[in-house]
Amino acid sequence: MQIAPKHVLLAGNPRFLELLNNGENFNRIALILTTDPFTARAAAEYHKTGKNPTWAPKSRVLDIKSRWFHHAPKFIKHSSNITELYEKQGMSMPAIAKLLGISNNTAYRAYKSDKYSDAKREALKREVLKKFADTEKPDAADPGNNPT
Repeated sequence: MQIAPKHVLLAGNPRFLELLNNGENFNRIALILTTDPFTARAAAEYHKTGKNPTWAPKSRVLDIKSRWFHHAPKFIKHSSNITELYEKQGMSMPAIAKLLGISNNTAYRAYKSDKYSDAKREALKREVLKKFADTEKPDAADPGNNPT
């Protein structure tokens, strides 16, 4: 079973063709045939040219994506400041949140994310140092490098 797009089905509808030939606008056609005006316009274009219409991306979706790339989340921006205020200056999380103008949950999330990234960095550093130490061990077969 093959499923056709809405505009293709609508372009083959005799009632749609009658309304289109009578000069009805797309809003009125959409209202009569219980669809949206964009589908009615796409069906008219498909009926006229036989080609599928090109759908332009919605500007709202592009705005959301572009905002995400330019602005980091609040908890990432404040994570190092919050960790410093909490650990070194001994401030409470609600006091830090009030000072920075963010919610308590954002402050806790920032602290946790910063602690996790520090722990991850330390673990990676230990792993690299261990691998480096393993490669620098003297060979037991070489008597010149034996410390005894």
